[in-house]
Amino acid sequence: MLKCLVVVIYMLAPFIFIFSQEPDVEDRSSSIWLYSESELNSKYIFRGIVLEDNYVYQPAVYAGYDGLGKAGSISAGVWLNFSMPKKQTLLNEESGEYEIQREPFSYNETDLYLMHEVTFKKLSVKNTFALYLFTTETGYPNTTEYILNLTYPAGQFNLLSEFSCDVSAYPGAYVFTHGIGWERDLTKELCFSSVVNLVWGGAKYNSVNAGLEKTLLNSAGTDVSVTYSHKGGFYTKMRYQYNRMLDGEIIQSYGYDTWCFGLLAGYNF
Repeated sequence: MLKCLVVVIYMLAPFIFIFSQEPDVEDRSSSIWLYSESELNSKYIFRGIVLEDNYVYQPAVYAGYDGLGKAGSISAGVWLNFSMPKKQTLLNEESGEYEIQREPFSYNETDLYLMHEVTFKKLSVKNTFALYLFTTETGYPNTTEYILNLTYPAGQFNLLSEFSCDVSAYPGAYVFTHGIGWERDLTKELCFSSVVNLVWGGAKYNSVNAGLEKTLLNSAGTDVSVTYSHKGGFYTKMRYQYNRMLDGEIIQSYGYDTWCFGLLAGYNF
């Protein structure tokens, strides 16, 4: 836990001067917002690692309040993960022969999020507590993470930095994600966005997720999406995600690269 606090302070140190200034956020009228999304992905990839090599269905609901003025906004969300039906070739212990078996649609995971976001000058700071709840079948323990997101505009790009630290099942297991984002409106309804990022994990994080107890630059990746905004608050999105493992030992465990394709539909209430 002490390591997590030291790393958080280290990340925030360059921004002490900015934080000491008066927040440059205009007062916004009180408003409550709500939106829901449903996404179908060809795989479930989390920070470059494939957790489910099969089609997954991932619905979510988020709600927030923007009436805090210079104090920013607060929000909460619920995210679910389901495995779609799939066929597997498994060994029949009684006959000793391999058989094709069909696994049914199944529920795997619920994530609960509590978030606070505020802007100082141009720097956006987002604090999140994420609770991950897994079913027994997944083999993963329930746990909680603290996540710090920093976003800063630089010309046409956004500089992105995320620090995540487990505070429950694996306290002190941290991972960094640094990236550059770019977004452009192609038409009034159509928006293109892309993110290029690097992921590196601490020794404890890699020990838990990759079986390697050392700090590593784990992977490089890109996330490209096109969003179409329909009338009445409805929107659809196509997304492509690609990750390349950078460490030789991790490649032995998870392969050289991973990718997935997703289709999303959402609605702003």
